[in-house]
Amino acid sequence: MNNLSASPAQIPPPAPIPLSVVQPSPLSHTYQSRGLKTPDPSSWPKPKPILGGHREPVQCVSWSLDGRKLVSSSTGGDRGLRIWDAGSSGSTLDPRHSDLIPSPHASTAPISKVQWNPYHLTELVSSGSTGDGKLCFFDARLKPIKPLSTISLPTPAFQIDHHPSGDVLAVSDIKEHVSFFERRMMGSQKPVATLNPNSSSVEVAPPPPPQPVVQRPSWESSTDRTFPAPSAGAAIEIIFDIGFSSSGQDFLLCSRGGKVYVRSWASLLSSESESAKAPTYEWKAQTGSCDSIGIEKTGRYLATAGVDAIVNLWDADDYVGLKSFGDVQGEVRQLSFSQDGEMLAAGGEESVVYIFGTTERSLLAKIPTGGVTNALAWSPKHDGCDISFDHV
Repeated sequence: MNNLSASPAQIPPPAPIPLSVVQPSPLSHTYQSRGLKTPDPSSWPKPKPILGGHREPVQCVSWSLDGRKLVSSSTGGDRGLRIWDAGSSGSTLDPRHSDLIPSPHASTAPISKVQWNPYHLTELVSSGSTGDGKLCFFDARLKPIKPLSTISLPTPAFQIDHHPSGDVLAVSDIKEHVSFFERRMMGSQKPVATLNPNSSSVEVAPPPPPQPVVQRPSWESSTDRTFPAPSAGAAIEIIFDIGFSSSGQDFLLCSRGGKVYVRSWASLLSSESESAKAPTYEWKAQTGSCDSIGIEKTGRYLATAGVDAIVNLWDADDYVGLKSFGDVQGEVRQLSFSQDGEMLAAGGEESVVYIFGTTERSLLAKIPTGGVTNALAWSPKHDGCDISFDHV
């Protein structure tokens, strides 16, 4: 790992994290319990394309924890990241209020994934695709924004996901291995030493009043926390998506064989043999490949979808099937729950994003997009879903 030059003094103190975001109240899960009517997505305005951010189709989008910033990446000629300032309402996106970060990845390798840290408000990570094999970690408070640290991977990353604590990053690669990287803080405030004039000894005096000292995060890998994909008979399963449960207690993988594998995070942290780290639970979630897994933040639901054009809703506690939505006509590659878990967005090969109600267990709306859906990200600030797509 190479830490690029960036003085900690350049980084302002971190903004306070809203407790309402970090610790959502279990009493505010449903619209019904809040005395509210379920929104009608079919009445939402038609999606308005935001032009000028990238020259080519947008591949990835991700919201910051407080909903004030959105990061996007493109497969095209600019090959960079753009951080959008969405304002206090989280609903205003304008290229004039955004920063384009030149890609730190190889010029021939588009950015494969980008994700904001789910706990550390200003931090984000990007991964390079085939031909690059790097993870780059940023702090959006730096001006100009550039990587604080990088990690070179043996093989390029395919999927990434943060632990809810924000201190662990899971990475699946194109050789079907999953590795974990831990966040560490670099630098600390040194104690102040003073000479006592009445003594020949040197005493350590109490530190002065606390000053805002910002420590720079560093990410480190651990070889004993890398494991291969589960096996399906004699063959190794191909991993399509990964994710931590909302509690952080489990780690989930979905595969080309249509299965979802659940591993206990505690067992992955242990030093026991590989056989002791076998999946704690697995089930056939899709009839074809399982392309995407969606994990709802309040801990009630899990969703899967894939090539069979079926979106399945599961109970996140015991993985019992709750509903199969057969309204979709094409392969589904992207899933995203609203912040309160009341709505689920699904998109893929069709030029439509489907909005399902998790309480109603029904289709609420079909939102035309004009192209194949590459990414979905539900805003933390309002009932709105940001969509990146290819133009037809």
